[in-house]
Amino acid sequence: MKNLLEKNLDKEYHANEGFVKYIVGFIGIMIVIIIAVSVVIPTVNTAIDDANLSGSTTGTLLSLVPVLLAAVLILLIVGMMAV
Repeated sequence: MKNLLEKNLDKEYHANEGFVKYIVGFIGIMIVIIIAVSVVIPTVNTAIDDANLSGSTTGTLLSLVPVLLAAVLILLIVGMMAV
């Protein structure tokens, strides 16, 4: 039979296990945000600015791409937090 100290250590370990999952999830979310904000969105903006656009409609639609990327990023974060 386990003594009192071993029981308390076992409970503490299982309590910390759940907390570690939240920390790992938070770190993952922060990495996704850093990569998206510092790499993906500026790269897309540069590609759109350097593109040879032949119509106002095309330029208008392509100018919405960074906004849509930000919306997808927000939805990704919410989806990761829900799980």
